[in-house]
Amino acid sequence: MSWQKSLRGGLKTAFYGTTVFFLSTSVLAEPVKENIGLYGGYVADIEAMDDAGTTEILIAVENSQRGVYRYVPASGGASAYWESTSNPTSTGSTGHIPGFASEIEEDQGVPGHVYVVLSNERTSMNKALYESSDYGRLTSSLEVSWTPFNDPSTGLPVEGVEVMHSHSTGGVYAATRSEIFRLISGGGNTVFETSSLSAP
Repeated sequence: MSWQKSLRGGLKTAFYGTTVFFLSTSVLAEPVKENIGLYGGYVADIEAMDDAGTTEILIAVENSQRGVYRYVPASGGASAYWESTSNPTSTGSTGHIPGFASEIEEDQGVPGHVYVVLSNERTSMNKALYESSDYGRLTSSLEVSWTPFNDPSTGLPVEGVEVMHSHSTGGVYAATRSEIFRLISGGGNTVFETSSLSAP
C-alpha cells in the first residue's frame, strides 16, 4: 500500500512539472522463470555452491519422484536444463533413489560436501539424511553420488530430519524432533537431545 502511495505522489509531481519523473521497467529487477517440468511438485529448498569460480545450483523438490535437481548451464549449443541427481532419467544411470527432497545444505567448511533429506512413502523412507562429496553430481559413469548418512553411535541411517543449517566454521547441524546432530564429512555426533531439557 505504501508503494502505491509513493507512486501516485511521483506521478503527481511529474504531472505538475516540478520534477521530471520517469518510470522505467529497465531499472527494476525482473525475476527469471524457469520451467523444469515438475508436474505437481514444488521447490522446497535451494543451495548455491562455489566450485572454483563456477556456481553449482541444487534444488530440493517435494511431491516429485526425482528429488534433487542440478542446474546444467547451456554449453556447446545445447540449452540449459535441470537434471535429477538422486533419481536420474539419463540412459545408463545407476544407483537411483526414488523419493522427494525437502532440505538441502552444503558444508561450508568442506567445499562440495552437501547433504539432502529424502522421503519415499512407498519404501517407508522418512526424511532420511543423505550426503554427497561432489556437489551432488552424478559420477563420470552416471552413478548417483548420494549415500545414506549413518548415525556414528548406532550405525543406523539418520531419519526424521526436519531442518539443517551450515556455518562457515565447518559442519552442518541437522535437527530431528528430539535430537540435533553435528554432521562432519565421514562422521558426526549428537550435540543435543530433548531428553536433556529439564521439565518446566
